[in-house]
Amino acid sequence: MYISKNNYINILVLVSFLATACFTKNSKPTETTAEKDISNEYANYFQIIQNDSNTIVFKTKSTLNKQTTYHIGNFKKSYLSNDTFYIPKQIKKIICLSTLYASYLDNLQSLETVVGIDNSNYVFNQSLLNKIEQGDVSEVGETGNLNLEKIISLKPDLIITYGNESNANPYQKLTENNIPILYVYDYLENHPLGRAEWLKVFGLLTNKYDSAENKFNQIKNRYLNVKTIAEKATKKPTVFFEIALSDVWYMPGGKSYLSNLANDAGANYIWKDDAETGSLKLSIEEVMQKAHKADYWLNQHYSKSLNDLLQLNKKYNIFESFKNKNVYNNILKVNVKGGNAFWENGLIHADSLLTDAVKIFHPELLPQHNLVYYKKLE
Repeated sequence: MYISKNNYINILVLVSFLATACFTKNSKPTETTAEKDISNEYANYFQIIQNDSNTIVFKTKSTLNKQTTYHIGNFKKSYLSNDTFYIPKQIKKIICLSTLYASYLDNLQSLETVVGIDNSNYVFNQSLLNKIEQGDVSEVGETGNLNLEKIISLKPDLIITYGNESNANPYQKLTENNIPILYVYDYLENHPLGRAEWLKVFGLLTNKYDSAENKFNQIKNRYLNVKTIAEKATKKPTVFFEIALSDVWYMPGGKSYLSNLANDAGANYIWKDDAETGSLKLSIEEVMQKAHKADYWLNQHYSKSLNDLLQLNKKYNIFESFKNKNVYNNILKVNVKGGNAFWENGLIHADSLLTDAVKIFHPELLPQHNLVYYKKLE
């Protein structure tokens, strides 16, 4: 059963605007009644709707309101009909075009469903690396350079990839072979717990909704507890993020994921008053003018030391945070191939990210905590 007896034993799901969709291959639709949304607490880019049907339905959406609908039910195999994907309840084979999606599955003890991954160089999870080495998980290439023959030969029930905001469809040949594509828009969530809440979607896919909900609640409760601790801070240090790439500094907007994380960690993000949820495109000079006196600097991509940063740009030493060595990067756990635990599972474990941030900004509040994802650059 997907959903707990206490909460959802009689809950079955159907999307209202597809109430008349035709099941032409494997089953007939059940008439819909008593439709009701299951409200998310933090996530904005997926939706689950309850109904008196024996099919579970959810949909994902982008910032452009581009929606994709999925039915999970007693289908013999996956297929596409009328722009809706139909997925069997007993899903057995999944291809993940990001290690993050494999990590969502691993958090639900469903790593055995992964039969394909985009690129092993991005993998940090040793269990997944072992499966790749043993031939139980295949590399299928990245979006734009997919090994279609390999993918089709694996006969997956589902491919999971990031949601595409454009009208381009790089997966047309796969959908023509009735292989469903799950478009994940977790990267659009502007609250750390919003990305964690996507665990519920993966719980639906793996028949482990109860476990997913419990896992999310554990992350949420720890996150909120650490946030309460951070509120005890008597001073809010200033902080900024990222580095310049080809003379453009993609600074997180004031309503972005990182801005909210910094605020909850008791820090004062330099661009917090901006209204953007995505990234701002700034010049190096604009960043220097506004952030040169900031107390902390976080997230410098692949840089492993202060010298690495100077090799990229000599101007970085103008920042007070650089001079005072208050520079931290999310590279504490990186394997020899470059697989980074932060990008693989840190974005799910918002509680650990917030705890790291509080430790950096207010070490006196969490004296026993050892950083999980962040490393101080020397």
